[in-house]
Amino acid sequence: MSIKLNGAINGSVELDVPDAIGSDVSLTIPGAAGTLDRLERAGNILQVVQTVKSDADSYALVSGGLSANIIEKSITVSAGSKVLIMCSMVMMATTPSYGFVFNRDGTSIGIADADGSRFRATAIGYSDPDRQDSTESITAMFLDTPGSAGTYTYAVKIRHASSITQTVFVNLYENDSDQSKLMRPISHFTLMEVAG
Repeated sequence: MSIKLNGAINGSVELDVPDAIGSDVSLTIPGAAGTLDRLERAGNILQVVQTVKSDADSYALVSGGLSANIIEKSITVSAGSKVLIMCSMVMMATTPSYGFVFNRDGTSIGIADADGSRFRATAIGYSDPDRQDSTESITAMFLDTPGSAGTYTYAVKIRHASSITQTVFVNLYENDSDQSKLMRPISHFTLMEVAG
C-alpha cells in the first residue's frame, strides 16, 4: 500500500482503512493542511463483469477454422491494470477433440507456444462422438496485461481438430431430443480488473 500526503501535517494521524479498498480514495484529515490524495493496493479487484450464454447452439466449422465470437464482454480499465479472464464452456462435437481460444480485440491471447504446425489453443476437450450425449465443461483462466488504459473487448472463439468440416455444440448434446432426463447447461465468461 502506498500513501501520498499533500501538504504539511502537524501531530499524529491515525488511519483505519479496510483491506477491501481497491479503488482511488480521497480522505480529508481534520486539522491537517493536506489530504490523502490516493490510496491503492496492487492485486485488488477493482471491478467484475460477466456475460452468460444460456442458449444452445451448434456451429459447423471447416477444418482448422475458428468460429466468430461465441461469447464476449467489454471492460474499461485503468493504466497499469491487468484483466483476469475466467471461462467455462460446455461443449461437444462430431469429432473427438475441440477447444477454444481467448481473444482480445481480434488478437488471440492466453495460447500455447508455437510448436510446428500445431494449433495454439487456450483450452481443449475430448469426448466420444459415438456417444451423442457426451458433453464436457472446459474451463480456463488467464491473467492478461492489456498495456494501457482503455476499453477492451474479450471473447471466446471455438474450433475442432478434424481435417474435415465438423459441428461443435455449445450447451447442448448432438442428440438433443426433448426429454426431461436431458439437462441444459450454461456457459459463462467473467472479467476482473486487477490493480497493477
